[in-house]
Amino acid sequence: MTLNFLNRGVLSLVFIFAFLRTLDLNGIARSHLRTGTYLLGAWAIGAILLAIFPTDVPATPVSWHGAIHIVVALIAFIGGAFGAFAISWKLGKNHEFEGLKPNALPLSVIAVILLVIEFGLDFVFPHLDARIGGLTERVFLGSVLLWIGIVSAYLATHVCQTKVTPNLTSE
Repeated sequence: MTLNFLNRGVLSLVFIFAFLRTLDLNGIARSHLRTGTYLLGAWAIGAILLAIFPTDVPATPVSWHGAIHIVVALIAFIGGAFGAFAISWKLGKNHEFEGLKPNALPLSVIAVILLVIEFGLDFVFPHLDARIGGLTERVFLGSVLLWIGIVSAYLATHVCQTKVTPNLTSE
């Protein structure tokens, strides 16, 4: 699990860097995407912190590192779902992203719904949570990672227009 957390965190940070770099290269203002970017940053940093503070084994008392794991996971999950949603919501403001919004927004809404199910299932149906809680968590994680993958693929195929300036040095 530790490697999974590290991979998710590092690759999410790479996505954020590439996303912001793509915005800069295409002259797109970052300001209206700031909230979503910060929330995705919480998702990425949270994943790395989850690797540092392991969870407790079920049916054992909560340890200090297990408590930190739970709090960080809560913050990271909220950051992932709402970060994807916040960015998706604002995508239509730029011509370059018009084709992405119809795919990214519904997936981000699904991520938010899965987050609500993940956190609310234990309160509404505790016995059901014991059976499928791990599944809902993995489907939620997959939805955010799929969102990152879809946005990355779109940026790579539709938006990335590397502006090469010739080196005009005179000798």
